[in-house]
Amino acid sequence: MSFVNLFGLWLFAGDYWVIDLAEDYSYAVVGHPNRNYGWILSRTPTLPEDVLAGIRQRLKAKGYDWSRFRLIDQTMHRQG
Repeated sequence: MSFVNLFGLWLFAGDYWVIDLAEDYSYAVVGHPNRNYGWILSRTPTLPEDVLAGIRQRLKAKGYDWSRFRLIDQTMHRQG
């Protein structure tokens, strides 16, 4: 996976796994195979606490440390 596209070339590729995915694709959780870090990607600025609790439980079951995931305040970002 790469997050940088320059003139059609994907740069800075990394080895990331989709480790959790909502049935309606409202969020995806992507993590590194070494389980040292990951991201929660959401279609909305926030996720309900019960959804985050479920993500936390599934991450723990897969050997990820929730404290390595950072929640970023997205309330000021516009949705497109």
